[in-house]
Amino acid sequence: MFGDAGTTGQHAFFQMLHQGTEVIPVDIVAVAKGDEGPPDHQARLLANAIAQAEALMVGHANAVEPHRNFPGDRPTSFILLDRLTAAALGALIALYEHKVFVEGVPWGIDSFDQWGVELGKTLAKAVFPELEGGKVGAHDPSTTALIERLRG
Repeated sequence: MFGDAGTTGQHAFFQMLHQGTEVIPVDIVAVAKGDEGPPDHQARLLANAIAQAEALMVGHANAVEPHRNFPGDRPTSFILLDRLTAAALGALIALYEHKVFVEGVPWGIDSFDQWGVELGKTLAKAVFPELEGGKVGAHDPSTTALIERLRG
């Protein structure tokens, strides 16, 4: 999963989504009513989000400049929240959790198997006292360097 807020995401990722050799399904999440920025800011963000969804769907043919050909037919979902509230964010998280669960069922994957998380919690029990000034134990060089940097 990748992305970015606002129009920054267009420049960072959307070129690959429009013209990349691999078709990547896209979820565009937008908020109808914003509470920040200049008066027309939210409308501009919404216009860009809607236009990107349209461009991914319909594409564009340009015989004169082939580098400006966009195949379209890129799978896109547009999720529109009324406002960005705690309840809306919670519903969005629940939607993605459900999606992950449903995708795992036919593959026989327990999407919420958390043994990797448990391993991290176990390792954190050793790292915490080391961050607090205790003797640094045996770690890989990357982990040791991070602990030393945070202690220093």
